[in-house]
Amino acid sequence: MATPFILYPLWALWDSSLPHLDNQVLLHQNLSVKKVQFICTIVFLLWGFLVHLIFPAFVFMKFEEWTYLEGLYFSFTTLTTVGFGDYVA
Repeated sequence: MATPFILYPLWALWDSSLPHLDNQVLLHQNLSVKKVQFICTIVFLLWGFLVHLIFPAFVFMKFEEWTYLEGLYFSFTTLTTVGFGDYVA
């Protein structure tokens, strides 16, 4: 239940930055508003996957001496608050 409440401030921050990005960069290149929203969403999701799943898996691989899949699994279960407890960093 806590995860959606944490996402509200993050979404508000992202949403407030969209008009600035739309007006100054992408809309001047004759892209429609829908395309700009789609591009912004894809960039946001890719950045989230990179920062919260891909990069931490490499960090766990280096410092915990796990395989990449074990680090990815640990990152995913930690972020989704499933926390099976089979891996502890």
